[in-house]
Amino acid sequence: MGALIGRIARSEESDLPSANGCALGPYYIRGVLQGAVRKGYAVEDILKAAQIDTNVYTDQTARLDGEQFQRLVLTTRAAMNDEYMGFLDIQGKLEMGHIIGRASLKCQTLGHAIRKMTNLVNAIRNDVEIKILTNRADGTVSIVHHVTGLSADADEHLFYWLTFYWAYKFKCWLIGQPIKLVDAHFTSSRPPNPIDYDQAFNCPVHFDSTDNRVTFHLHYMDAPIVRTEVEFFEGSFLRDPADWFKVSGTSQSFSGRVEQLVIDFYREGAQTPSLDILADILCCSPRTLSRKLARENETFQRIKDKVRCQIARKLLVETEMSIADIADRLRFSEPSDFTRAFSSWMGRNPSCYRIDTRAQSLATQAL
Repeated sequence: MGALIGRIARSEESDLPSANGCALGPYYIRGVLQGAVRKGYAVEDILKAAQIDTNVYTDQTARLDGEQFQRLVLTTRAAMNDEYMGFLDIQGKLEMGHIIGRASLKCQTLGHAIRKMTNLVNAIRNDVEIKILTNRADGTVSIVHHVTGLSADADEHLFYWLTFYWAYKFKCWLIGQPIKLVDAHFTSSRPPNPIDYDQAFNCPVHFDSTDNRVTFHLHYMDAPIVRTEVEFFEGSFLRDPADWFKVSGTSQSFSGRVEQLVIDFYREGAQTPSLDILADILCCSPRTLSRKLARENETFQRIKDKVRCQIARKLLVETEMSIADIADRLRFSEPSDFTRAFSSWMGRNPSCYRIDTRAQSLATQAL
């Protein structure tokens, strides 16, 4: 236990797990620029404006870090005046994106902002459809994208990856805290020489899926919008942070730190931490810990349930552990207590969830 607490104390101010420091190779470099090339823009000029060596476009060993890649994306968007960077046949002018972004700032909550932005995009674009699918049984919400206007030879996977991650970063910026995703799905196959997608999204990422979507916990929809139009006009979102693989508010998310602590306790096989233990690790009183969580629309009990549910789902699908062993792993007094808790989280008992999820996975692979 001492080693666990010592390691946590040393990393307390570190970022949420991400692909920070990951190198993006030619597939991603050329991919971002493929629309510009198709439409006749000078790649060298874009790279120079992004303060990137022009040789990276032809060098098969070239790599960009997160800051360089974000500059490349922003510079390409600006040069083309196109949010979609030429991936779609019809241009998406930056001003329209600004109008949609400003509309979100007039909302009270993230859920309201997502619905407003979705309605605007669906009303403006005939080639882009966004759906918001709420699953109250799972306590999750999925944002599903479907496009029909991809340009000839455009890389479908790169389009969805860039779109999803950009939108994800913006949602985190709106509420000033990282959104912990449940999972992400792409209809495309895993690309060649990929980055660590699970690490980049900080969640399981699936390929060859039936749709393109990201899913997160429903309670984030109630998170208040904390950004202002002044910040938006000053370009706060574009430079805070300046690294593609970092999201706004990472170091400020108290609930994210508490969630990671709880995960670490379970990984170490330790007892479920109490509020008092976590407060002691975080150098505050239990009352202060609860108050800080409340400011982020979170509770300690909900974090524990969320972590337990996440671990239980993984063990049920990916291992042959018995229900009793999983209950013991998650520190339930009796298997029946685990079954009742899991049923309340997922709307199904553990055995049914295991059977249904595995059957669904096999059916998807067969398509």
